[in-house]
Amino acid sequence: MEATTVSSSKVIPFPEMLKRVAVSYFGPSPVQGIRLKSMQEASYNKGVEDANHRFNQQILEHRKEVEHMQQSVFKNMHAEFEKLVEEINSRLPELVLAMLRRVLADTPMDRQLVCKIIDETLGQFISKDEDLEIRLSKSDLALLRGGEESSEDLYPGITLLEDPALQPGDCLVRSRFGLVDARVQTKILKIEKELRAK
Repeated sequence: MEATTVSSSKVIPFPEMLKRVAVSYFGPSPVQGIRLKSMQEASYNKGVEDANHRFNQQILEHRKEVEHMQQSVFKNMHAEFEKLVEEINSRLPELVLAMLRRVLADTPMDRQLVCKIIDETLGQFISKDEDLEIRLSKSDLALLRGGEESSEDLYPGITLLEDPALQPGDCLVRSRFGLVDARVQTKILKIEKELRAK
């Protein structure tokens, strides 16, 4: 008996009893070559489209993650910068004052420097015609009086006195209006107050 191809489900009558049955193919109807090629191309294009979509989605998610990390890093950097600035501002007055004290302590006093200190202090007075009394440390007064030009010639009409309570570089000027405190420690305290006020 010749082989019979069954392409669909239906009852087929046979003239005699079957002695042998062989199934050569079971499944959907075979696809024609042209249609198969079209289906393959469509499937390929859909695969490429799906892959591109997933790839673009991954890129977008990666970009968002990178942006989030950048924002987090910048935020942490800003916080650390603010903390550093605050720490510097809190320590700056002490550093400046320590440097100032060291510089003043290492500065040797001479006659020219003593005169400069006196001149700066006298500069706060509108008129030097009034009776003024200048108090200096023992060593500064000795430097002032040790030059070729006498202290009376340098500061005529001004009384120069030694004050054992004063340190080198200190100066006190008394007038009828009160006392001008130009001691080194007073100047340092004034600078410290200005630094801490900022």
